[in-house]
Amino acid sequence: MRRFLLIVLVAISLVSCGKKARECAVSPIDTRPDTQKMFLKGSVRYLDENYTQYGVKYTYHYKFNEFGYLESEELIGNGEREYLRKYIYDETGYNLLETDIYTDDNDTIVDSWIIYDTDVNGSLLEISNYAADSSLQFTQVYKKIDLDKIEISTYMAGNKDSLSRCDVITYDEQCRKIKSENMFPFTTPQDNWSEFVYYGDTCREDFYFNGELDMQRYVIGKNSELPNRLIIESDNTVTDIKYSYNRYGDETDMVRRITENEDELLYETKTEYDYDSIGNWVECIDTEHTITRTIGYYN
Repeated sequence: MRRFLLIVLVAISLVSCGKKARECAVSPIDTRPDTQKMFLKGSVRYLDENYTQYGVKYTYHYKFNEFGYLESEELIGNGEREYLRKYIYDETGYNLLETDIYTDDNDTIVDSWIIYDTDVNGSLLEISNYAADSSLQFTQVYKKIDLDKIEISTYMAGNKDSLSRCDVITYDEQCRKIKSENMFPFTTPQDNWSEFVYYGDTCREDFYFNGELDMQRYVIGKNSELPNRLIIESDNTVTDIKYSYNRYGDETDMVRRITENEDELLYETKTEYDYDSIGNWVECIDTEHTITRTIGYYN
């Protein structure tokens, strides 16, 4: 549906990277091609996506390189450019530079850039993020503390005396994150942590607050095995969601039932698609939107 490609400084991967934990636990950056993250099939060269919301016509223009990474994305609203963002990568596929070109005077503004420090084996050691004025915003240090665990320490402005967060991440043999514990400002895990359960490429995060399950949240992939129960909140609000999928793995029906005390709210969405010969949808119609796509391929 509508896709917002936010500027993400560090994306911790929730998917398997195809290696054992001892090889990749210290390299948790999600370097999958953007086409894969957007569930696009084939060698996509560009994608134009059009829809109308609140009376405003929007068009997203996405351009990809031959490896599937975004070269640029542009948002047009009612015929006017809202932003144009360009990306530059190093040989590893890590995002190094983002530039924004705005509507007013078409000046190119460097938004941020990132420097990655790795060891001789390519394992991540440190990430430094710089703002547009070249000032160092923060540094993240990655330290392997076991075969299946890493410690991620974040320092503001690169000052190693200004620790702002420290997390210990535990991975399974497929390099998928299965537990996240916040260790700072403490030296032992406290009563707030997250555990992760996988259903194919769908991940459920169970968040514990004060030692008790507070919320369940899903990162939804193309997977018909998604369980129905979705969220349980601390105020005893329960949200049950049931999904149906077509043979392409796209969601066709969603029924959301929210129960708070004795009140119940029911919301249902039905979605229909048209596909191209590659298997990517080119039209999506649901109860709220009609989205059309134009997709070009390298071959």
